[in-house]
Amino acid sequence: MCVLVFNATNIRDGGGVTHLTEILKKVSLEKYSFSKIVVVGSKQLLDLIEDRTWIEKKTHPYLNKSGFYIQIWRLFFFNKLLNDSKCDLLFDPGGGYNGKFRPFVTMCRNMLVFEKKERARYKYTFIYFRLILLQFLQIKSFKQASSVIFISKYADFYLRKNFNLILQSSKIIHHGVSTSFDELVNKQENISSYSFEKPFKLLYVSIIDLYKHQDLVVAAINRLRNQDKLPVEIDLVGSAYKPALKKLINILDGKQNSGINIVGKVDYVNLKEIYSRANAFVFASTCENMPNILIESMRSGLPICCSKKQPMPEFLGEKAFYFDAEDADSIYDTIKQMLLSSSLRAIYAHESKQLSYNFDWTKCANETFSELENVYLSQIEQG
Repeated sequence: MCVLVFNATNIRDGGGVTHLTEILKKVSLEKYSFSKIVVVGSKQLLDLIEDRTWIEKKTHPYLNKSGFYIQIWRLFFFNKLLNDSKCDLLFDPGGGYNGKFRPFVTMCRNMLVFEKKERARYKYTFIYFRLILLQFLQIKSFKQASSVIFISKYADFYLRKNFNLILQSSKIIHHGVSTSFDELVNKQENISSYSFEKPFKLLYVSIIDLYKHQDLVVAAINRLRNQDKLPVEIDLVGSAYKPALKKLINILDGKQNSGINIVGKVDYVNLKEIYSRANAFVFASTCENMPNILIESMRSGLPICCSKKQPMPEFLGEKAFYFDAEDADSIYDTIKQMLLSSSLRAIYAHESKQLSYNFDWTKCANETFSELENVYLSQIEQG
């Protein structure tokens, strides 16, 4: 029986945490050739993983510190852990493993590492050079891996096209979405039913960052409120990259009653309540792989105003109001169209919700462990 080690040392928050905790919760290990799973990561992450008799959790003081210490641990301690655990197969869901252990399976998660135009938004900052380094390390890792798991068709296509990527094996496995977001689709009222005292509430859940374009969304909302006198406001939910937050604050310029609510970070368990208070969702990102947030908004039964850049249409199809996320006029026109089209709002909300049922964590877990088992069995056959 196979011992499977999960290298979760570089998974800290966001979709990576959700993915890891959900597939380990949903999998029935007795269906596969694995006798034990050893999960290596920070104590904070390990505490989120549901206890199972076949899961062994391992951490180290260095794994609870900054990235520098994590890299030191990976360089000098990881091989010993793999040997002590009698590891037969390594799974690196965070991407970027470049050690000597074989066989291993990795994942492609973050397109910001690979898209030059998006990376250039951070030019000559620490983030910019870090992303360049990560691109080199991850491409190298993908080429060495026994299999690479992609979470969108877009990522698979983009990397093969732009990096001449030749892989030993690969598989597209979509993430799931928690059933906790499963809300009934609210009746879509005419915009005349709202007022500035009781406005139409837009929601944008995501880190405030340069490629998320919250500044252009805010400019559009200001125009809708001040020029068109439409009773709309937006909640911006998420942590913030300081330069992007500064751009937002400069746009607001201390204005009161602007209709822009910077909520800050909200714990994942409280997001359902945030979604339930909204009338529609906005997503203006230009760099994604498979955005969990978008799928959650689909399951929540909200009409969606969305960036037309891939991979968003891969998941939403034609069931959204699309705009050019780098054009404030396009964002303005599209949100206005949505506000004035209650019947189309209702249609899109129902149809995108139905699409969201294609994304299931049990399905994701089964497909992931089937791929891991295929790699393990093929290695045995090859001797």
